[in-house]
Amino acid sequence: MGVHNILINETRKEFIDPTSLGCLYKPNELAWNDVGSVVSMSKAWHFLTNEFVTVPYPWKDKSKCKLIRSDSKIWDIVNKFGSWSGDHVRWDILENYYHKDHLETLGGKKYFAKHSVATKQVELNGYEQLVEPIYKSIGHEVRSMFEFWHNENTIREYDLGKPVAKKIEDEEYYSLKFIPWNFGKTYLERKKEAREWGDKYPYLHVGYEYILKYRDGRKQFWGSMIDTTDKEAIKNIKKLKEAE
Repeated sequence: MGVHNILINETRKEFIDPTSLGCLYKPNELAWNDVGSVVSMSKAWHFLTNEFVTVPYPWKDKSKCKLIRSDSKIWDIVNKFGSWSGDHVRWDILENYYHKDHLETLGGKKYFAKHSVATKQVELNGYEQLVEPIYKSIGHEVRSMFEFWHNENTIREYDLGKPVAKKIEDEEYYSLKFIPWNFGKTYLERKKEAREWGDKYPYLHVGYEYILKYRDGRKQFWGSMIDTTDKEAIKNIKKLKEAE
């Protein structure tokens, strides 16, 4: 089956599981995933460790700047860029760790996800407890960073496009959204399966969908499976496909 890579920040005691970003997790798979991907672990590493990254901050729109400063959640995302600069960051394998799950909400639905990992655990009052040092997952925060980076309301300010674009209509930008990857099943179907296995909620598998938009109005939809209970999302995707 191969090993399951995770990225560890030894200084801050944080980690990223590639699956929390919708990425594959084996060493060679991570290398393949990087080629032309909208989301990848190397991009996550770059966002976190490079303090010189220019965050897609809507400088031209003063009202948006004021809104971001007053919104603590968005402000936390902005400050996450470059936050690992100078830290001791290394690759490891998940098989070396015990993990603890918690409930995480994605797409308005609750799932079990890895919250923290540690190399040791003990039994205390009948429960398994992780032993320090404990590393906390920041997968949720990094997903928010990618969405903020690719969001059309911010990235559009910079007129990003293909380096070899000869015409303005060839310029393109992305609108990105992370979604639960439910393997073609509805959330209720997965929840029923989870209860049959003794879990209250299904485990989180992350996918993402993105829309590639061109300056001349053309749109292309890319993505993985969507929750078929989300009628509005299906309706929007159908509209986009009809517009191609």
